[in-house]
Amino acid sequence: MFRALSNIVTQRSDVYLAWFVLRGYSPDVIEQIQVDGSGSLAVEKAMNKPEFRAAYETRWLAVLDRSNVRTPLDRPEVLMLVELPSTSP
Repeated sequence: MFRALSNIVTQRSDVYLAWFVLRGYSPDVIEQIQVDGSGSLAVEKAMNKPEFRAAYETRWLAVLDRSNVRTPLDRPEVLMLVELPSTSP
């Protein structure tokens, strides 16, 4: 499937392939995280603690067509949206 899509999708194309990870976190865990200091490094350090793990995680693959996008309010058409297999055991 990738080979077929990669032959028709280029940087000059209006069709793009997007891969993303969707994560969900328990509100109880998020509220208990203590950030020592300020700034992005302090937040990154707090988020990398072992107790801050996603309660839910899925990987997705989407094919988007932006040929119909003419104004900032227009949205691309989703041609394909597929949930990918989990990589965790």
